[in-house]
Amino acid sequence: MLTEFESRRPALLAGLRVAASARAALDAAESELAIAARLAGCTWTELGVQLGLSRQGVRKRYRAAVHARAGADDADPFFQRRSRA
Repeated sequence: MLTEFESRRPALLAGLRVAASARAALDAAESELAIAARLAGCTWTELGVQLGLSRQGVRKRYRAAVHARAGADDADPFFQRRSRA
């Protein structure tokens, strides 16, 4: 005799597959939005607030992708260092 959970095993596994697929889609959407927002001039702090991360955490997560999308480090308006006068 099957237990309640054993009889639901195929549905549970299918549900996990759907959840994993949805998570991947949400992660991709988040990345695209974060990159676009940064290139639009949003600060790392602003992105972090929206994502529930620290400024450093969001920068660590997305900095390389922002720079790759921009094509060069200096294409990110916030990357350029201020010259000392």
